[in-house]
Amino acid sequence: MPRTYRDYDKVIVLFKDYLNHYGYQYLDSDVEEKFDEQFEEDENCFTKLFGQDKLTPTAAGEFLDYFVIHKVIVDAEFMKKCV
Repeated sequence: MPRTYRDYDKVIVLFKDYLNHYGYQYLDSDVEEKFDEQFEEDENCFTKLFGQDKLTPTAAGEFLDYFVIHKVIVDAEFMKKCV
């Protein structure tokens, strides 16, 4: 695998984890109930139920500005790959 792409799979796993546990905050009320019901059965349901149409710039920003910095222990090199 080229050096440029090294660790990108880890970034995707982190982003999916973030969406599955924090993405619900940005759902419209009409689909939030669907999420709540499914979350009881499967904590990873957000990325199974919803597509990119539910991603907002705010959610992506929170992933980079908050989640990666405060919830995940990474070095500066890995942080660059997230961006």
